[in-house]
Amino acid sequence: MKTVGYADERLELMGRLRKSAQGRTLADMLRLDAKALRFHLGTSLADLRVPVHVDGSVQSALHAAVRDLFFLLALRHRAALRQNEYDRLILLDGFDPRAVRQTSFNPPSSARSENVRNAFLEAPELHPALDGGLLASWLSSGRPGRVLAGTLNALLRRAQEESAGREPAEPTTWIVLLAVRSLSQQVLGTLREFPISGPAGRLMHGAVAAGLLLALRLAMREAGVRDSPSGAFCEAAAAALPWVGGLRSLWGSGFAGYGVSFVEAPARIDHHLHRIAQGGTPEEVAADVAAELVGSKDAMRKAARHVALARLRSDLLVLVRMVELSRAPPFSVEGLSLAQLYAAPGALERVLAAPAARKEMYEKARVTAKAATTDAARDAIEAAGALAKEWKEDGAGAGVSQENVVKTWATAVAALAADAALDGAVDQAQAQLIHRHGTESEGGIETQHEAGKLYLIGLDERPILMKRVRAPQMGHLFCDMKDFTKRTAFLKETVVADFLSREFYGPILTAAARHARGAAHLADKGGIYLNNLLGDAVSFSGDVVALLQLAEDIRSALGSYARRLDSEGSREAVAKATAALEEKFNERRHQLADEMKTAREAQRQGKPDPLSGEEAGPRLRSLEAELRRLEDERERDIALATGEKLEAGIFISFGAAPEVATFEDHIFGQIKVSIAEKINESARGTARNAGVRARVDAILASER
Repeated sequence: MKTVGYADERLELMGRLRKSAQGRTLADMLRLDAKALRFHLGTSLADLRVPVHVDGSVQSALHAAVRDLFFLLALRHRAALRQNEYDRLILLDGFDPRAVRQTSFNPPSSARSENVRNAFLEAPELHPALDGGLLASWLSSGRPGRVLAGTLNALLRRAQEESAGREPAEPTTWIVLLAVRSLSQQVLGTLREFPISGPAGRLMHGAVAAGLLLALRLAMREAGVRDSPSGAFCEAAAAALPWVGGLRSLWGSGFAGYGVSFVEAPARIDHHLHRIAQGGTPEEVAADVAAELVGSKDAMRKAARHVALARLRSDLLVLVRMVELSRAPPFSVEGLSLAQLYAAPGALERVLAAPAARKEMYEKARVTAKAATTDAARDAIEAAGALAKEWKEDGAGAGVSQENVVKTWATAVAALAADAALDGAVDQAQAQLIHRHGTESEGGIETQHEAGKLYLIGLDERPILMKRVRAPQMGHLFCDMKDFTKRTAFLKETVVADFLSREFYGPILTAAARHARGAAHLADKGGIYLNNLLGDAVSFSGDVVALLQLAEDIRSALGSYARRLDSEGSREAVAKATAALEEKFNERRHQLADEMKTAREAQRQGKPDPLSGEEAGPRLRSLEAELRRLEDERERDIALATGEKLEAGIFISFGAAPEVATFEDHIFGQIKVSIAEKINESARGTARNAGVRARVDAILASER
């Protein structure tokens, strides 16, 4: 029995990738390369990230296509659904009982493109529930399947146009396919909304996955992706497993792309997958699987059942296509046509499970074969009848030699393991994408895309990644209060917070408000805006002239506060309070000085301190520490009595506009951070503000 094209393609792809990997693992080979990317984030290869956004138009096209395909499958296979499930489906938006076309397993005459015809031929081979008539309903003009295929085709063509002529060539198509692949979880979420469960639900989910895979493969063929520099990578992304829901969801899904439809997990599949991921070959895995079958009767029996069922279904598909073209006479079994026997969920399995039905199938096949007018038709009918006759209760050895069972099963398991290993490697490449939602920075998706900092996957006729333009240049002012730590230590947090709000933040923000023009980040290029408000500092960006005026306003506000302190400090009450404090502290200071003198003398003589009886050295250190505390207390009390002048450092730099990152935290709420090299420069510059001012004043004086 020949495996279908999908399995052959995956095995051949694995060979091509391994040949070009040159000893690297699949995951390393498929990772995005920073050197080939027009834009990326990350400070090293290990944390390389590519920001992308899949536009709502693309997501909507996929969502609508999934719903429509599921509805068509429900209509086609209504007999497999419970009545209450079907009744609930009817009530859903988009469900049209008249939408599905007549069952067919051959390409329609309207399909003239070879790629389209191949898609119709592949459909029932990938999943028996997905016949050509149903696929034609989904892909017909104006239907959601057609919209999805057209959307994917347009995206892939645009991606190839953007990467053409670049050296090294950017894998833009690879990025697009990874972004589209990441929507598989949304697809699974959509499928979980439908009221169909059990075996029928799993089969229909598998058929939807096969349909999406077909649409993706069709779009890639039409766009010529395979011949592009990143063609092999793109083929790796066009896999069934993401849309099925992963390896564990494959069992019982009806997907037959590997040559058999796996009802349960093959023995040691995780081991085989890991072996290929670590450098093993599918041929080695196939040899291991073959050896396991030969050594286990139970494993051979299960494999024989899978292979025999696949063989019979394959023969039925050949026969159904011939009957449809009037090249072979039809027959039915228990009221089921050959098309229903092939495609209806569970129909063939039920017939094979009943001895009377198997006998009926054999007898009708024998009679019908005599009426066949060609050898090909007669052979196809007789092959189906012979398998039905030889089928056993456990399905083992039903008309299929042990050699054929071993070869077919080993190849299918090897193809599955290879596909799963590829899927895991693609997962790691996909993890390098960062999906933006517009809330990560001010200006949202449009601002990031226009700045050339975001790959936008959408239907609009514009580049996926815009050319990066030179960032707008602007001024950055940083102002901080000197001796903030010392003030806080003296006056404590509550006093300093009130003081800053009245005499530092308030005047500065009031002055800044006169220059602001109500703009969010870069929305208008005039005026200034607040970046950050720190404990002892404030940062603004914007028009450099406005910032220079603001610097002058800040100086004026702080000078006004100093003059007010001077005028208030001359009052008699303040003078008396200061004198009392000085008298109090001088008395204690003199006392400590006498005690320290005595302790030093005792230390010089090697005797204990006569006043305290303690060792002279420790006593002296204790007195020195108390003196330091006394001086700190004196400065704090005098500052409270007289008020203390503010000294601020101000520095203005000029450079690129800041990047404003915004993010939401469930505890701390919305947080905004402005990041720019020149903001850092202006912050460092306040430390040398006085020196800069002195040099500038000296230069001006000499010029005058």
